[in-house]
Amino acid sequence: LREISELDPVKGEVFIRKIDLIQVEITDALIALKEQF
Repeated sequence: LREISELDPVKGEVFIRKIDLIQVEITDALIALKEQF
């Protein structure tokens, strides 16, 4: 991630934000599954 940020800070930040959003979605999905069972 640091290498990407050094090459292009803007793209690096967008990439990191996308990963953060994906992690949040996965966490929400896991919580939803736990509540169902």
